[in-house]
Amino acid sequence: ALSAAAPADPDGVRTLKIQNMGTVLTMTVLPSTTISQLLGKLRTEHGVTEGVWLSEPGAVDPLPLDTTVASLHREAELVCRLSFLKLCSGSLDGTVCARDLAARTAPTPYVHSTAQNGGVQCVAATTDYVFSGSLDHSVMRWSLQTGTGTKIHTATAGVMSVWVTTEDLYIASRDGWLERLSQATGQTVSKINAGDGLQGVVVRESRCYGALYTDRSVVCCDFSLDPPEKVFTQQLDFSGFVVTLNRNWLFCGGGDFNSGAIQKLSLGDGQPVCRFEGHTKPVHAMCASATHLFSGAADKTVRCWDLEGRCLRVCSS
Repeated sequence: ALSAAAPADPDGVRTLKIQNMGTVLTMTVLPSTTISQLLGKLRTEHGVTEGVWLSEPGAVDPLPLDTTVASLHREAELVCRLSFLKLCSGSLDGTVCARDLAARTAPTPYVHSTAQNGGVQCVAATTDYVFSGSLDHSVMRWSLQTGTGTKIHTATAGVMSVWVTTEDLYIASRDGWLERLSQATGQTVSKINAGDGLQGVVVRESRCYGALYTDRSVVCCDFSLDPPEKVFTQQLDFSGFVVTLNRNWLFCGGGDFNSGAIQKLSLGDGQPVCRFEGHTKPVHAMCASATHLFSGAADKTVRCWDLEGRCLRVCSS
């Protein structure tokens, strides 16, 4: 959430307050500062790489955005991420889309892969680029200015997750390899085999958290060490498919064929805290705020929870 905290001074300089994951950041901007420059400052100075709501000066509500966006893919969308007002999606048809929500334009999809097994499993974005990972083992970087794409890396198996930081790109492959890459070149900086069936990955500072659906566990690896080392591996009683976190807690979602489950864990050592019960099929999508957890599952519902595991609302499709 971004809002004007004070009127502009005589030189037109305005102080902005940005609420990010429960932390309030303060920034000063000039009248000539563009939205792209502001988002760039958030990324370089504060490490904010996720999407933000933008408000008009002095306004209470965010910019009005369309609540429905028509799909531009020919087959099922496998992933959708919001980053800096760009709704980025990847599809089973091997294409990537980056929709500008403020401009409401209909972009031409980027063709990541034409291979039969080339579905785009994961996407991540900065202010300038979209990164996509495919089941055909490739990682692509797309320029949001020109729409051109460059293959920057080939993994050892299908790429299941990508995560972007200020300078690096983390990728998780189906065979368990977790790699830290250079954004600029795609070269491997360091890597570790986290375990079989590595799925969704999130990164906090130098620690990378992932779900292992085959090993039925959650893993944390520390990339500040050379070589990287596992900090913990916590066993689950269900197959994990997705992880997310807030400032204090780690959450792993998943399930088995006719059940869904979410486990809340300690960020430091992975110790279980409580279970979130309610989904009747596996959980495949989650995000967390300082006070709530949101989850989407194969039972065609999205649930809103408090952080003690109580379900507050169910939205069904």
